[in-house]
Amino acid sequence: MVTPVIGRAGVAKVFHQNAADFKKFGLVEEVVFSREGFANKVYENGVGLTVVDEELKNISRNSFFRFINRARWLQNFVNSRKFTSVVAHTDGAGIMISLLPLKAKKYAVVHGTNKSKKISIRGLLIELAMWVGYRFLDRVVCVSEDLAAEVKARYKINNVQVIKNYFDIELLRKKSEEVPPLWFSRVLEGARFTIVSHGRYSEGKNLLSLLFIISNLKKLGLNPVLILVGDGPVCSKLSEACSTLSLSVWNLINDPNSIDNFHDPDVILTGFIRNPIPILMASKLFVMPSKYEGYPLALCEALVCHIPVLVSDCPTGPREILCRIPQVADLLPIPADSNTSHIWAKRIKKLIEDEDAYAEALARSKALGNIIASDKVVSLGYWESLFKSDSVGIYNNTL
Repeated sequence: MVTPVIGRAGVAKVFHQNAADFKKFGLVEEVVFSREGFANKVYENGVGLTVVDEELKNISRNSFFRFINRARWLQNFVNSRKFTSVVAHTDGAGIMISLLPLKAKKYAVVHGTNKSKKISIRGLLIELAMWVGYRFLDRVVCVSEDLAAEVKARYKINNVQVIKNYFDIELLRKKSEEVPPLWFSRVLEGARFTIVSHGRYSEGKNLLSLLFIISNLKKLGLNPVLILVGDGPVCSKLSEACSTLSLSVWNLINDPNSIDNFHDPDVILTGFIRNPIPILMASKLFVMPSKYEGYPLALCEALVCHIPVLVSDCPTGPREILCRIPQVADLLPIPADSNTSHIWAKRIKKLIEDEDAYAEALARSKALGNIIASDKVVSLGYWESLFKSDSVGIYNNTL
């Protein structure tokens, strides 16, 4: 199992979950290029971890030569240990293993769309490397059907397999029994309509749009509280926008004392929370206004927790997830553009005020959550088939 860094994003969660589950098929080891500030794994899974940059005596600062250093080490490592399969997560690791002369089968897992990437010299070189390298892989594994269609069309390849991400439901149930943070208890005491979004604070998550939606709801006489579970590079922008929109905020990342400034905050910036499940399960609504996704784990997690959801119709994943059962118009994904805040506000307002509408949304989330809960058995079955077979017929097996 190869990935560039140990992180907190959904890709890391899938990486560690897969590594733990693949132990049923044989010996598994995790390999990362760099820790990048993470001294310990975020997701402990009992699998051995090797950090390439810590094994190398000299690592070039030049990105090209650093790639070569890591690639040579990885080739020797895989061949000397006689691994039969290598699974790479994210573009960089996938490109690397695709170009290496390994004795093992090679699988690259694609987690996100390339439609969102800006055109640059570096980006074009990466695209060229994927165009060439993906042809040397035993499979390009995509986490959603829409993503697989994009990869096939973009790189003109047929060696594509769809295997959806999944959850360890038993682990999730254990997490649900943990006590939520103390500040969350204060929120629940206020008996307000709690709206939660869970993920990295990045431009792609489009979290700023949620602040305008909350501001609009306040103007309509409603008083929900928005809880943004996570952290990331746009944290300061979120804080500044709250001030501009006159929204009271608990910024638990940069100003923990802000919890004493407002009794009833409009927005809460939580920072990284190792276990967000208790917060999800006690909230009224999950929202995800992303500009793009792959197969969003946060959305699946919310559904498994049986919480109603409203999400953007972005590429790729949300529509595919929600339409596993027929959806009524008010629960379909919302168009992913900059002029839809009024639609978001209208739908949230209806869920706050209309008990029947909320009950229907809750019932559909429960039905979807039960379907998603069964994905693990099917997904691991596909992985096992990949490890044991090179049959071309398996390309047509999708979840």
